[in-house]
Amino acid sequence: MSKPNLSIAVEPFEAGKVTYLPMTASSAALKARGRVMLRVDIRSHESMAIHVKAVDVSLPGAAREDARQRFPSDVD
Repeated sequence: MSKPNLSIAVEPFEAGKVTYLPMTASSAALKARGRVMLRVDIRSHESMAIHVKAVDVSLPGAAREDARQRFPSDVD
């Protein structure tokens, strides 16, 4: 099966990178955190339907176990 002809846009996106909002810790004893909230627009330029199984997000500079997150999806 060949790759489908898709266009993909992610927001917020600045200077070639996805951005996120830093957040303060809820108490002085905890580390500061970040929150990732993305809008992903996937458009097919073909007549066939597409199905998104998951979206992987990698965070550079994060601890190895936290650097990659998989978000399962059930979106047609």
